[in-house]
Amino acid sequence: MTKRIRTVIPTLLKAVGWLFMVPIGLCFKAVVASDLWGWFVVPLGVPAIGMAHALGLCLVGWLFSCGMDNIKEEQDHALVARWVIIQIVVLIVWGYGALFNWIGF
Repeated sequence: MTKRIRTVIPTLLKAVGWLFMVPIGLCFKAVVASDLWGWFVVPLGVPAIGMAHALGLCLVGWLFSCGMDNIKEEQDHALVARWVIIQIVVLIVWGYGALFNWIGF
């Protein structure tokens, strides 16, 4: 029983750490992206964005880049197929959400 507790406690501490650090990291990422947008894109005549829009842009960027960056040529093609399917599903759901919002549902 004590051996099991010794393995469970570090796992729980890691999970709690992730639960606290991921939202904090996302907030910092949104602040940085919003500031960079204000410095480099707003002078071109594009409206400024807030933290929520910056976070959304970061998540879209991650969706299209991060998953594919870690795939090596010798890895299984199933991993590539999984990422492509995830991207397609997210785009379809996002598109229907935008369509229903535009129609007024």
